[in-house]
Amino acid sequence: MKKIFVSLFLCGVFLMSNSISAFAAVGKLKITCYPAAYIFIDGQAALLGSTTKKLEIVVDVGKHVITAEVSDYEMEEAKIEIFAHRTLEINLVLVKKGQNRDEMVSISDGILEMGIDEKRIGWLCKNIGGCANDYKASTPRHDVKLKAYKIDAYEVTNKQYKKFIDATKQKAPKGWRRGNNYRKNQGDYPVVNVSWSDAAAYCKWAGKRLPTEAEWEYAATAGKSFYYPWGKKFRIGRANTMRERFQAPTITGRYEKGVSKFGCYDMSGNVWEWTANLYKSYSGDGGAKDENMRVVRGGSYEEQPFMTTTVYRHKLKAKKTYPNVGFRCVK
Repeated sequence: MKKIFVSLFLCGVFLMSNSISAFAAVGKLKITCYPAAYIFIDGQAALLGSTTKKLEIVVDVGKHVITAEVSDYEMEEAKIEIFAHRTLEINLVLVKKGQNRDEMVSISDGILEMGIDEKRIGWLCKNIGGCANDYKASTPRHDVKLKAYKIDAYEVTNKQYKKFIDATKQKAPKGWRRGNNYRKNQGDYPVVNVSWSDAAAYCKWAGKRLPTEAEWEYAATAGKSFYYPWGKKFRIGRANTMRERFQAPTITGRYEKGVSKFGCYDMSGNVWEWTANLYKSYSGDGGAKDENMRVVRGGSYEEQPFMTTTVYRHKLKAKKTYPNVGFRCVK
């Protein structure tokens, strides 16, 4: 069968691609990539992908492997399937090499304007999603005075949690392999399937504690009127939500553009994070604290953007474990 040979020019070098057949059924692939990187389809060079402009390529129907490479970042790989006359859009976010996942960031004392003003609910529903009732638990906006503290820059990882269970003989999380081992190549993924008590025990062992809701929110917003660590509106490629391709936890620290102003990663999406607080209404009209429910913050890979805001409050049973819930520590 006759082939179409496409000549591409990248950084002064001509490259040849013969992955597209003249008479084959084809579909279209649209790729955005952060940072700008060289994109390869089944090992053949395509173009330079970036976040500023979508790379659009006509590709044969079938399964393909997309890879992205650039210096100072880990190679990223995505397995895709192209269907005839359809367009598949994927967003690639590469992980920077050399991140120190034991890092903590220092936060000075200050006053947090916690929660949201009821007058802003209409704007949030229109621009981020959800309905008025979804934001009710985050009202009214109120001031909380905070003392200086340190908070983990990253969610606690499988690798870190393994040190804890090896030292304390604590039971390994559900889904781990025999011998108290996490899944291959997932050492820097956030630990999940840990109860609130498990998380609190780890923090105590590490000489730390779980953050209060206020400490968590202040670290996420840097004390600004942000609904996301980066600003007021949701952006693709800044958090692992259901809008991304993973549909599962991904390596901590992937989303550089989603880091908070204080330097904390993944405070929107990836996995929910346990906090120290029992669930109670801000207004005080929701009855007594529920001793069985603890507050989690930040949303996860399963959630729509409105649930991954810095102000959204969710409660879960403290004694249960969840595949989309992890934590970070403070001291």
